[in-house]
Amino acid sequence: MRTVNVGLVGFGNIGSALAETLQRDAARLERSSGVPLKLVRVADRNRGRNRRSLRDPGILTTDISKVVRDPGIDVVVELIGGVPDARRIVMGSLAAGKHVVTANKHLLSEHGGEIVRAAARRHLLVGFEAAVCGGVPLIKALREGLIANRIRHVLGILNGTTNFILTRMSETGMDYADALAEAGRLGFAEPDPRLDVDGWDTAHKASVLAWLIFGQTLPSSRFRVEGIRSISREDMTAAERLGCRIKLIAVLSEEKGRLWLGVHPALVPSVHPLADVRNEFNAVYLEGDLTGPLLFYGRGAGKKPTVSAVISDLVDIGAHILRGERTVIGSVPAVSIRGLSDPGEFKTEYYLRWKVADEPGMIGRITACLGKAGVNIASVTGAPSGTGLGRVEIVTGLSREGQVLKAVKAADRIPGVRSKGRLLRFERGLVG
Repeated sequence: MRTVNVGLVGFGNIGSALAETLQRDAARLERSSGVPLKLVRVADRNRGRNRRSLRDPGILTTDISKVVRDPGIDVVVELIGGVPDARRIVMGSLAAGKHVVTANKHLLSEHGGEIVRAAARRHLLVGFEAAVCGGVPLIKALREGLIANRIRHVLGILNGTTNFILTRMSETGMDYADALAEAGRLGFAEPDPRLDVDGWDTAHKASVLAWLIFGQTLPSSRFRVEGIRSISREDMTAAERLGCRIKLIAVLSEEKGRLWLGVHPALVPSVHPLADVRNEFNAVYLEGDLTGPLLFYGRGAGKKPTVSAVISDLVDIGAHILRGERTVIGSVPAVSIRGLSDPGEFKTEYYLRWKVADEPGMIGRITACLGKAGVNIASVTGAPSGTGLGRVEIVTGLSREGQVLKAVKAADRIPGVRSKGRLLRFERGLVG
């Protein structure tokens, strides 16, 4: 039996772990899958990096074209990250007749449709299991196991860094800065954590899921993205009083042919399965019209989960090559979506909080603003501090976001209101 020859571009922590696993476990992988994978070339701009993980250092090159254009390579694995260079590598590999595996969610969120169309024209496969939720086999389930289902609603905790930070804040009383510092010490946060804590990593993954489930290529710049920098110990205390935990949630929901897509911190009731997802773990909770609710759970990042997902793609593609198949089935579903919903039409319940002067009438003035905007109120709490400053907390009924934001803006202008209104959304979806 011929070998399936693999070329790797990118030899950092994940690339070197992939190379080590492919070399060490080649015989076991072949026995279990029937696919003999062989790493034949590695390209990295830093020739000296991680050389010790290669049994044959001679396969390492700084010339990426030696991977992309090598006629003896069947599959190219792209692990450099970023977009412009990665796109050139992926598109160049497809043009050269090679299948591709990538873990690059940012690339897919911006150019996924283009990449899959280019692959389909050449009867090639693109594997991206590692792009969303790391080692959790979510992509394979969506492309194969759930293919008969129409999926209308998806909730996801898609970023391990932010989930670790929020878990530590909730369980230990840490503030955001201390929890972020601990995440960095333990290797759960990058030296520059902005992509994670500002919500963009989650947004890139949500974009990939929207493309895969709903057939819509939606760059993250086109939908609302909020991170966790503003989450405070006061928010965590409020969440506990409300029987909730705060999680950074990606929400994807299709209704009447329009798609709602957004990323934001949410108040998740403690009875919801996502509330118990702790530390660096990821989870996706979705509902198929045939299966009902499903939960996918596991470690979403790190080199080992990523290597697991990449090798899964390599085995699938290798089996396809060995069978001599040309037809590529099920690249992206054909779903009739007319476009994105207006963010102002998003409907949920909201938690609102203001610091106010400790004087009579403040609650009435604030609730009047909500009533004028057409926002129903479920509960109101006023808490004097004894220092001349009080707190007003409101939980709304099911309301449109545009109306709530209008009410908050009006309440912020009331004399005696000492802080801008704090807004957190509830996420109760898919329960029951």
